[in-house]
Amino acid sequence: MMNTEHGTEILRTMIRAMALLNNSVAKMQNQMSESEFVIYKQKVASIMGAISTDIIAEIYQEFPYFEPNDVDEWREAGGLDLPNWLES
Repeated sequence: MMNTEHGTEILRTMIRAMALLNNSVAKMQNQMSESEFVIYKQKVASIMGAISTDIIAEIYQEFPYFEPNDVDEWREAGGLDLPNWLES
């Protein structure tokens, strides 16, 4: 069992990791061949799925009030609207 502070930090980190992965897929779409991109996208989807089901879902199970209701709450939970969020 983790405490609220740890849950908050892990959730923020995982949301940020998923945002970085998502941005990477968007960048690579026009830089890779179609076949390379499909493979890359599948691998990233697998990683994001594991983050969602293996880490984030467990946090929500332990702390259901952490679960965001919409995209804005998701961005806020990850601190994605903060300036220089990669550095915080």
